[in-house]
Amino acid sequence: MRQMEESFNEGNCISTLHLISGNQKVKEIPHYDTLNFYLERLSPDCLSDLRKKMVTNLI
Repeated sequence: MRQMEESFNEGNCISTLHLISGNQKVKEIPHYDTLNFYLERLSPDCLSDLRKKMVTNLI
């Protein structure tokens, strides 16, 4: 997981995170445990909305 996290904290992934989040100050992707902790607390409807927003922003 650590190796994957390191590869995601580069170029295109960070640029995509800037686009999705709207926050240009983000310098790295949050730790996967932090993301899991956050996502476990979201309702299925909220996750569905989040997925739609992510795809729309990427398009």
